[in-house]
This record gives sequence, C-alpha cells and structure tokens, in this order.
Amino acid sequence: WRLTLNGETIFPFGTLDQGWWPDGLLTPPSDDAMQSDIRFLKTAGFNTIRKHIKVEPRRYYYHCDRLGMLVWQDHVSAMADNPPWTRLQPDPEDPVWPAAAHRQFMTELQRMVDSLYNHPSIVQWVPFNEAWGQHQTREVGQWLIAYDPTRLVNIASGGNFLPVGHIVDHHQYPHPDFPFDLGTDGRFDDFVKVVGEFGGHGYPVPGHLWSTQTRNWGYGGLPENRQEWIQRYRESIRRLAELRKRGIAAGIYTQTSDVEGEINGLLTYDRRVQKLSAEELRAIHVDAGLATAPPGGDDSQTPPDADAAAWRGPPGQPRLPNIVVFLSDDHTWRDSSVYGSPDIATPNMARLAAAGMTIDNAYVVSPSCAPSRASLLTGLYPARNGAEPNHSRPHAELQKLPAYLQQLGYEVAAFGKVGHYRQTPEYGFDVARHFGYHEDVAVSQALQWLRQRRSDQPLCLLVGTNWPHVPWPKDITGIDPDRQVIPPNHVDHSATRQARARYVAAIRTMDRELGEVWDLAREVLGPDTFFLHTSDHGAQWPFGKWNLYDDGIRTPLIASWPGRITPGTRSGAMVSWIDILPTLVDVADGPRPLGIDGQSFLPVLEGRAAEHRQAIFTTHSGDGKNNVYPIRAVSTRDGWKYIRNLHPEFRFTTHITTQPDRHPYWKGWLQQAEQDDDARRKVNAYQRRTGEELYYTPDDPYEQRNVIDDTEHADRLQRLRMAVDAWLDDTADTLQVFGEPKRW
Repeated sequence: WRLTLNGETIFPFGTLDQGWWPDGLLTPPSDDAMQSDIRFLKTAGFNTIRKHIKVEPRRYYYHCDRLGMLVWQDHVSAMADNPPWTRLQPDPEDPVWPAAAHRQFMTELQRMVDSLYNHPSIVQWVPFNEAWGQHQTREVGQWLIAYDPTRLVNIASGGNFLPVGHIVDHHQYPHPDFPFDLGTDGRFDDFVKVVGEFGGHGYPVPGHLWSTQTRNWGYGGLPENRQEWIQRYRESIRRLAELRKRGIAAGIYTQTSDVEGEINGLLTYDRRVQKLSAEELRAIHVDAGLATAPPGGDDSQTPPDADAAAWRGPPGQPRLPNIVVFLSDDHTWRDSSVYGSPDIATPNMARLAAAGMTIDNAYVVSPSCAPSRASLLTGLYPARNGAEPNHSRPHAELQKLPAYLQQLGYEVAAFGKVGHYRQTPEYGFDVARHFGYHEDVAVSQALQWLRQRRSDQPLCLLVGTNWPHVPWPKDITGIDPDRQVIPPNHVDHSATRQARARYVAAIRTMDRELGEVWDLAREVLGPDTFFLHTSDHGAQWPFGKWNLYDDGIRTPLIASWPGRITPGTRSGAMVSWIDILPTLVDVADGPRPLGIDGQSFLPVLEGRAAEHRQAIFTTHSGDGKNNVYPIRAVSTRDGWKYIRNLHPEFRFTTHITTQPDRHPYWKGWLQQAEQDDDARRKVNAYQRRTGEELYYTPDDPYEQRNVIDDTEHADRLQRLRMAVDAWLDDTADTLQVFGEPKRW
C-alpha cells in the first residue's frame, strides 16, 4: 500500500517535532519562529511533520496549510498504566482503563479533533505513541475513524499493533528498519507500512547546548566528530530509501531540533545553528530519491502547492523586487556630506539619501576587508564563520547570501570587490567578474552587463567599487590640500593635507560610480528596485581601518525602496553588517534565515520600528605581519564604547607604520612629534594602547579621552565587561593571536 494526496502517490518524509523552544518551552516565542522551523524543513526537502505529543496553537497549522507541509498529529497520550511494549508482535495486551480515565482521554481526543478539523495540512491522527497509555485500542480507533472519516488513523505510532485504523507503524533506532517477517501471516496486509521514528543521531554543538552539566545524548551514542555524524545521517537516509523499495510508504526522522539533553535535532535547541544547512540536507535527500532538487524538478514527493509556497510564492504573489547593493571600499562614514562632513561633497550619496533612509548608527563587524565582507555574506560573526584575520575565508560549508536568494528564484551577480578579491566566486554567485585588486573596470563592466541583460528572473546585483581604498589617485584637480579639514585625531602636516586631498579624490570617484549604478538600476530594473549603499569599514588612516574606534567600524548605510521606504528620512537605530543578509532575504519575502547572528532591519527601513539593536559587538584579529593586534569591543545605543585590547604588551602596527614609503604622511607625523606635544600624543596613542578603553562618544566623537579609570563609571564598565564576556562565550571566540606580534 502507498499513501496518496489528491489522487497522486506521495512518500511522506518528515521529522518528529516536539515543538520545544528555548525561551518558552512548549510556547512558540513568535509567529516568525513557527514559520521558520516549517520553512527550514520544507527547504531541506521534507514534506511532513509528525507533531509529537503536543498540540500547537492553530496559527502553526495555518502556516502548515499555507506553506504546504503535511502534519501527522499526535494525541497527547499519558505515560501511565502502559501495557508491555511488544511493538508489532502478535497478541499484545490491551488494557481497559477505569471509565472516568478513559472518558477523560476520549474527551481530550475529541476536543483536539474538533479544534484542528478545518486544517487541511493535518492528514493523519495518531492517538497513541508507542505503548504510552495505550488502552482499548480497537475502541479508540473505531471511534476516531467514524468521527473523522476524512483522515487516516495511525492508531499507535511505534506502539503495540492491533488491526484497527489504516497504518502499521514501527520505530527503529538508530537506522530505520521494519520487521516484515512479523507480517507473513497476513496481519499487515490491509495496512500501510511506515517507519514512524528513526535516526535520532546526536551531535553536540559547543555553545549551543541546553546544559553542559546534564547528560547529552543521541541514539547509537555520540559521534567522534561532525563528519561521522553526517555519515550516520546519510546511512539512515540511504536505508530508508531501500525500505521504500520494499514497501515502506513513509519515514519520520527524529528530530527537528534538540530538546534539552536530547541533542539529536537537525537544529540546535536555540535554533542558532543548522547542524547541516537546509541545502545540504536536501542534497542528501535528493541523492537518496526522497526529494527533488529546487526549482525546475518534477517533485512528486511533495504537494505541488507546497513547492509553490516554498519556491515561487502562492498564486497571485507580486513579482519579487530587484535588489542592488553598492559597496564602497575603505570609506570612513563621516567623510561625506550626508554624514556631516564640512568639506567632502558626496552629491550622489545625498541624492540617494533624499530618496530613501539614512542609517546614522550602522556598524561593520570587523574593520578589515575579508572578515567584514565574510560577515556581510554569511550573517555570522567572524569567530563563527571562520574568517577572523584579514585575507581569511569563511567555512566552506556555510550557507551564504547567494544561496539564500537563489532559493527564492533570484539570479545573484557580483561585479568588483564584493567578497575579498579572488574569494568572491567562492561565495556561489551566478555571475562573479572583475574581482581582482583595484580592477577598476568593475563598475563600468557591471553597467554594461546590466544594459545587455535579457531576463525576467528577479535580480540581486552587488557592485563593489575599489574606491576609496589605497592607492589613492594622484590627480587632485579641483581639490585644494590647504583647504582640507583635518580631523582632530590626526596630525596637521603638509603631507597629511596632500594625502587627504588624494583620499577626497578617491571618494569623489566612488560617489560618481554610485550615482551611475543607481541611475541605471532604476532605468533598467524599474523605479521600485531596492537599492542599498554601504562601505566595508573606515579608511586607511590612523585610528580608522584595523581599529575598533568609530572611524574604523561605523559605516555609511543608505537604502531606497520607493513605496516602502519614506524618502528623506533618517534613523538612529543601531544596525550591524551581519544584519544586511537577513534584511535582503526579508526584502525578497523569504523565510528568516536560521542559525545566523544577523537580524533583519527592514522594519526600521519601512518605519515600523524605531530601534533595532541596543549594542553592537565588533572584533579585529589582525592583518598579516603588518598588524597583529587582537581587539574586541562593544558600542551601546546610549553612546558608550568599551574596547578590550587583548594584548596591550604588543606594539600596534599597521601598513601605515610598516610601509611608510606608501604612506609618506606618517613620516611627517613622526617628524612633527619630535617637536610638538600634540603630535607626540597622537602618534603614541596610535601605537601604544592600554588593556581597556572607555569612551562616551556623544561628548568625545573621536575617542580621545579614555575614562577607563574614572570611578564614576565603575558600574557601567563592569556591565560592559560582562556583555563582552558573554558575547565571546556565545560566539565561542578562542581569542587566537594570528601571526607574530611586534613588541615594545
């Protein structure tokens, strides 16, 4: 026997789901949370959820209806007065309960059916799990069949088999199996054979366990490493596929998420880590023939409506918006007229700001190119994505921005420096071109490609200019070095002014390219295109790049989306670069990504929320031999900045100090420091740091007055220390020193 849906054969393939939440136990924390689990399973290639010993709020089943997820619904049967658990052996005991107890059981069963009757996603009732409270089995089954003839009855999933209902269900751990030999007498001939539970392979994810003090377990014992766990999972799926050939009609894997010490979930209990990404799971399921590849395949395993919901959206859904992201390179946020510069005009940034929203408190995660861009493209902190020092790469197995949008039907293209130079193609873009060091044709080539593109597929285009990254242009026509406004934390020297003029020329080029991309995007893709501009971190000046001062980590961020973002608005909400990935997925109306650190700030952009984060955490680990100086920091919504220099005994060096011929103004700083106290203080502050720093940035925007020793702030300092400690623990930051430091 096989199961059918709307007259078509289907193989229900799903997970056991206990509906257990980290912050509410059996209460879902939000509507988004319920959807997130369902969408994760759907994307992974599952088409069924066995809702185990729990009845969810009806909103949960509404989402299953809408998204096309089948549900096997357990009754909440008590583990009381259990008969001997003989499974599928013949002649099991079947107790008769006291009349009052049985009446209560039936009342609750009827109320569950009445409450959930109108949800088409529910295709099967499961009165008993295993032999828990199993009693009067024939009576219960016959009543339920008569009361709801529209659904199948799986009388006892994994329990003692009696010939009632429609299903014969066996549980087998860790790998699936079925005792076909017990049915040779014909007892099972009129019933659909399923494996109602199998797998349960446990895998502990450090930092994401309910408790390290209690037993953490999975069926078959815990593996030595993640690779062994993956192999165990593959083997279980392979065996299920073989059982399908032998007549098994459905399989339920244990389980969706970890539940306290039962760490056999595909997600950690806190939903922050996908032990295997949905895409990796689906690939395993496709290989086994239990699912089909997204979209374009003939998916006979899942309901057509479900596929539409997961991949294309329900009938009549508006067309997905085109998305364009323009990234500048090494641009300090305050060096633009939009963010208050008195002398650096950025007219195209200003045009974009007039058309959309300017975020005044946007921050990168790390102030060097590779880790900053990896955080943008993974939504994860560097300690979690693996890209900590500059030039490092994120873990290959992580899901990245292109994959999230490709699942929703987008073509995702990158021109220029989007990833860290030649790392860009590794992120999985459909198109990745002109990503070499200062390959300055990138923007013009992106424009040409966009003009020539002929496709109705929604597009996400990321364009990364190389400006204003060094080397800055020599042509400073129209820029007078003597009229440059020198920041108060810099040494005012003639060489500084000359370098400053070249830096402004680089910003001018960046701003022009921004305007060209924005204008063509609206022309080709339509005026309703979502457009976002930001920079990977601050400029290559002292106290900027490679530093956790605001000149290193604060960044411009401006977004426009006609009809959705009010023109000419500003927001003081705190936003991190890890938030951009989930925001773009949100713009595309995709499911909230699981297991990442970022959070969508689309509600801020659309004016539905005034706040986003109350604190921003930042990290820096180093940049080759030029900069070996690990730092961690937190910035708060009320303007406080706490910096922890992990090794203050190291000398703070950068390309600026180790390559003075490429930064001739540094020689001028050193010369002036020999005879000027202010210059000496700034040079010393750049190269020699204390173990901790504390600043109140509203009164000290350039962070020149360290109040770490002010007893007035002792309580605040302790709270900030604890916040950083908790963040380090949460991200499993090893505080590793990358490279050989220079010492005093």
